[in-house]
Amino acid sequence: MGRSYALPLHLGCTTARDLDKIEFEFAKLLIKRKERDEARRPLETAIAFLRPLGDSVGMRNAEALLATLDARWA
Repeated sequence: MGRSYALPLHLGCTTARDLDKIEFEFAKLLIKRKERDEARRPLETAIAFLRPLGDSVGMRNAEALLATLDARWA
């Protein structure tokens, strides 16, 4: 069987997609604050969470943003 995740319902998350969106938006805020290393963690978490579910727009967006992190600070 696949991994089981406890969704943080206290944050209003009801689906895996909601959790992915929170991780992605958090990473974007960290990038705006120029905190590259801290932004990497929520992006990697979102990607790891979505990978077993198959290809999705959220996963592709997170992978693309992660790939551009180093280029922004080069």
